[in-house]
Amino acid sequence: MAIAAGAVAWPATAQDRRGGDTDVVERQAFEAALALAGESRAKLPISLTSVKPDSASAGVQGWTTVGPDGRGERVFIYSASPLFRCARASNENYQCLVKLASVIVHEAWHFRHDGGEAAAYSAQIGFLIAHHGALEQITDVRRSRNQAVAAERQAVEAARRLSGQDGAKH
Repeated sequence: MAIAAGAVAWPATAQDRRGGDTDVVERQAFEAALALAGESRAKLPISLTSVKPDSASAGVQGWTTVGPDGRGERVFIYSASPLFRCARASNENYQCLVKLASVIVHEAWHFRHDGGEAAAYSAQIGFLIAHHGALEQITDVRRSRNQAVAAERQAVEAARRLSGQDGAKH
């Protein structure tokens, strides 16, 4: 289930009416993270969802979908992630909120630019530093950036080998 959030206000649609206090608490945590993310999320089509794609990694916190033209279509924040549950448990836990907001910043970068992870993670790290994210969070994001960049590099090298463009003389 996805809950859409506009750039300015939470739309009162049937989609966001799961009922009970959980909906209110989720909405409050989401709105707090959006506010903290600030201009980076302005005018983004962003949705809160409790369902992740089958292809998502185990630690997914958010993702961006792209159209056939390679341009961002929608940003999703995964409400069943441990991070979101932490932010939802008490929106007074600043470190959970700042990390959730940094995920929005990361995905906003993808939406506006491309799928390259290095720059998206750099934007996220810069946000965490500027908003007094805990050293543990910054270190975790740096580790994720290094892993993602290494995976991208390996994919590019594999594609070059398959296409015969590895630079080897034949």
